[in-house]
Amino acid sequence: MSMIIAGPGGVTVKFFREGSDGDLSYLPNSSPNRLSPPESPTTPVTGNNETRRQDHHFQSAFGTRDQGLSNSTDVSGIVPDEASVQYSFTPNYSPSKAFNRGDSSPIARRHNGNINTSILFSPSVGETPSTVANVSHTPTAADLPIRRGLSEPGLTKREAFLLRSYIDKLAPWSDPCDPARHFATEVPRRALQVPMILYGILALSSRHQASITASDDVEASFYHGRCLELVISALSCPEDSYDDALLAAVVICRLYEEFDIRDDTRCHLLGTSQLLNTMATFSSSGGLAEAASWLSLRQAIYSTLVLQEPWALKLENYERSSVFRLENDAAYANVIILLMAKILSLTYSTDTSTVTKEALERIEIKVDEWNNSKPELFRPIYFQDADLEKGEAIPDIQMLNSAQVIGLQYYHGSKILLILMRASSSRSSGYEAARQSRNAEASLLSPPQIHLTYSTHQSMVRTHLAMIIGLANSNLFVENANFLASHFLKICGYCFSNPVQRQAVIQFLVRTEQAMGWRTTDTIAALKAQWRDLDAL
Repeated sequence: MSMIIAGPGGVTVKFFREGSDGDLSYLPNSSPNRLSPPESPTTPVTGNNETRRQDHHFQSAFGTRDQGLSNSTDVSGIVPDEASVQYSFTPNYSPSKAFNRGDSSPIARRHNGNINTSILFSPSVGETPSTVANVSHTPTAADLPIRRGLSEPGLTKREAFLLRSYIDKLAPWSDPCDPARHFATEVPRRALQVPMILYGILALSSRHQASITASDDVEASFYHGRCLELVISALSCPEDSYDDALLAAVVICRLYEEFDIRDDTRCHLLGTSQLLNTMATFSSSGGLAEAASWLSLRQAIYSTLVLQEPWALKLENYERSSVFRLENDAAYANVIILLMAKILSLTYSTDTSTVTKEALERIEIKVDEWNNSKPELFRPIYFQDADLEKGEAIPDIQMLNSAQVIGLQYYHGSKILLILMRASSSRSSGYEAARQSRNAEASLLSPPQIHLTYSTHQSMVRTHLAMIIGLANSNLFVENANFLASHFLKICGYCFSNPVQRQAVIQFLVRTEQAMGWRTTDTIAALKAQWRDLDAL
């Protein structure tokens, strides 16, 4: 039998032999080749083809970067070096059918409509990421103890802990603008019926635990590989068979891959424009599917904002979303989230003809209208502005609920993007533009009014950025708010020039990593380098 493991090098397949006593032994001479979805459900996979990625070159208001995306993925071979075996990866997922696998792997079986929720491949009770294996070498059967028996209610103690950790800690990160809290309530229930959701939750929760404790994430990679096996199989089916369970599993997989931004472990199949736009069609379907679709939109914003990937998501489907027929804080917050997405769709558009002054002005008018007409409950219940002379670098902005916090953050973030787009030129933008302006000012090579323009832009960015950080700092019950603040600090944290504000920024990023396990060390190092560079000019 085979086991799929996702690690820093990608998704790999390990082969095991089952003995008469039920134990599994690892075949050390098997080749860990890459796994990609098949082009045809019935085509056997052989050989060892490389996944080919198509480069997309683009230019944004914050600079340029070449980013490879996978709009189509070739078939990869999965064959042991010393065995003449054809491994046929045959899709068998259907929303109305069980995962009736063609091989003997007991992932999950449905009998007479009942689900056997026992996860038969998992670390034993008492195993933790730090005791399972050392991440410096490829996991083996000895690293990941495998149990073959049933336990009540179907999970090990470790798996139950990971599931509870997801519900209590991680699910709220996905539900800040969802009054029904689908990812905290519905998704865990589905996990006990749908193996790929359960594997995804266990992977995400395990990776979070590994990040918090600074331990190995072999356990997380193991569960992620099992989840990907089922997700890839499901994605090989016709699009009209996609359901809310598959959408939930996909966004959970992407959350897992986003959690460590320093590692290139992303499964590009999950980020193709075709899949994202298919998910967008569920944005007005209601229920879990709609919640997953909106989470997918926020993930697309993250990918473009931080990773500077070209925008490929069509937003027309979101404009028809049922949330806009509701009158609550979450619906109002989703309006500004969609407006930020529209700004990014212009900023990172591969079609430069769409980026016009008129288009930007129309969006900015809508952003300002959102702020001017926001409900009274979007006003802070307490506000204290920053006072640098008193050492108060960040404003105190206390709100009632998570949707209000996120909505206001996206408003200030949208204003920052519009400011940076106005300040950008065809040759430089963002930090590079600020550096060139500071350098020109020092050498008196450009007119004073240019310095005033850049100085004004930097001041406006600082004001909005301080508000984003303040909303996160002042509402610790909304941990999701730390993400957007971290993202914008990575983009334009260089704008802070006051030592008091800089120290407050560092303290915020350190607290975020300690509280959430979200890696901010690289952002801190980059900001310190940018500040030193600008101060030296």
